[in-house]
Order: sequence, then structure tokens, then C-alpha cells
Amino acid sequence: MTAALSAEKILRELNELWVSLAQADKQEQSGGVLRACSMTLIVVTEETSESTPVGEVLAALMREHPSRAVVLRIANGATLDSRVFAECWMPFGRHQQICCEQIEISLSPGMIADVAALLPGIVAPDLPVALWCRTASLLGLPEFRQVLAWADKTIIDSSDFADPRQALPQLIAARAMCRFADLNWTRLTRWREAIAQAFERSATMAKLANLSDLTITYKTPETPITAWYLAAWVREALGRPLRTQLRSAAGNAGRTIQEVTLSGPGISVSVTRTEGDSVQLHDCSLDSCAIFPPHPEYRLLSEELALLQSDALYDSVLLRANELAKSFPEAAR
Repeated sequence: MTAALSAEKILRELNELWVSLAQADKQEQSGGVLRACSMTLIVVTEETSESTPVGEVLAALMREHPSRAVVLRIANGATLDSRVFAECWMPFGRHQQICCEQIEISLSPGMIADVAALLPGIVAPDLPVALWCRTASLLGLPEFRQVLAWADKTIIDSSDFADPRQALPQLIAARAMCRFADLNWTRLTRWREAIAQAFERSATMAKLANLSDLTITYKTPETPITAWYLAAWVREALGRPLRTQLRSAAGNAGRTIQEVTLSGPGISVSVTRTEGDSVQLHDCSLDSCAIFPPHPEYRLLSEELALLQSDALYDSVLLRANELAKSFPEAAR
């Protein structure tokens, strides 16, 4: 079907889709169909049995970020083909359906350049373009740069990299090609908020200059990127290095960071994950509890899509994390 696939064909099918939705709504005499679109969201995926289906993530995401979704499904041996459909829902207490359109294109890895040539004709005009690259290894393919070129912001998940230490220089190289966000950095939002909150008390803030040591405990065999990110963020926030220890502890690898401790003469601040989503906050002589709510994939994406501008803090943290990782022994524990 290679010769038959074109931007004109896809747009024609989209128009026919909306006509059919309007006709069906008229027959049912409901409250109408509202076509919602605030951006184009390009999704590139090589789904595995372990990953949450892209369709489920988009269905949850569209209610907060209605988009024209263009899903590129890459599989070895796939033929170039496409289909269009709508994701619709009816808000509680309303009689009008809200619908977002989706374009799904199947392709093999060797067809990436061909599909990249289709993108100018199928992105929603005059709206921002976000790219969710669910397969981080594609960033190293020269032909994939043609896809990156269309995105105002690219979203990746560095947990996809097999070697966290080697991933950092690869991310820096990717940063030179495009503006991107890492969901692994987004996962640390609550940790950073909790640590910052501990220093809101004047008694703790007065001893800030005494901080000398940082310990991060995690539950993975290798030091995860999130640990490098957190250590780099602390250094960035303080404007100076601390004696840093990154150590592995036995446990459930599904929760990578277990504890963050900042200490020095007369000061000790820690955030420790206890059970489930609960954490224990220790601020010198004050103890309290907090909840770190689970962050499913769509929630992390929603947070990143809410701000398409560049993140200067992340840029600095990424560089510092790479420098820190290079300074540590190869088997940091």
C-alpha cells in the first residue's frame, strides 16, 4: 500500500470521519459533537507485552490535552498502512460528545524517512507539535532526525536505556538536536518538592551552610538515572558540591529511589519511602508524613505537555548529572 499512502488520502479520511460522526449524532438526536484539538501529538512506539498500550494512555491524556494524535507503530516486517478514528467522551452532566482525531500509521524501521515526509501534510495547522518517543533507541538513527525536526518538544523516558550511566552522554547528544523532556526527571517532582519543603522552616534554613553530605539510596542493581538527576539537582540548588554517596539497597526495583538524606553539623534532613505511596519526612527534630501519589504514564505526559517551553533547570541538571556520573567509580553502590 506504499504508493497509496499520502497526506491527501489521510486528510480525506479524516474529513469523512467527521462527517460520519455528525450524521450519527444527528440520527441519535444528541447534544452534538465537539471537535477538540490544542496540538498535534506524534507518538512513536515499538510496543512490547510489558508496556501499557498507547491507546489506553492517549484515551486518558486526551481529556486534559485534546490533540490530533499521530501514532507511528514501528514493527519489523510491517507494511506501510494507515487508519483514522476518533476518541470520544461525554463529560459528566453534559449531552455533547467531545472527540479527538487519531491517525495510526504502521511501518517498518526502514520506512521512517518516508513517513517523516508525510508529517508536514498531516500535522494540525498553526498549532504546536509535541513528540512522544516511546523507543529511546530511535534517537540515534539519522533518519529519525527528520521526525524530530517537526516537534516543538520531544518527550522521552530514559528508563528505556539499558545502561543508565551511558544514557547520560546520549541524552546530552540528543539535547543538541531537539528540545526534549525526560519522564524520569518528571518522576522526581514530588521528591524535589519534599526536599525543598524541608528547608522552608527558618530553623533549618539557618543551618543550610552546614550541609556537607548527600546520600541517595535506591533499589536497583545499577545506579538509576533518577539518582544522578537528584544528586545533580541538589548541587545545582545549593550552588556547591557535597560529599555524595549513592548506594543500592535490596528491595522492589519498581520504586527506584528509596531515601534521600542531607546532613552536616547540627542538621539532618531526609525523605524516606516507607510503605506503598507513603513517605516519612525528617527535618532536624521534626517528623511528618506525606503521600507520593502514583504517577501513571499519562499523568507524567500531561505534566510535560502543559509546558512546551524549554526547561533551563533540566538542561543544567543533565550536564551536572553526566559530570557526576563520570566522577564516580564504575560500580557505584
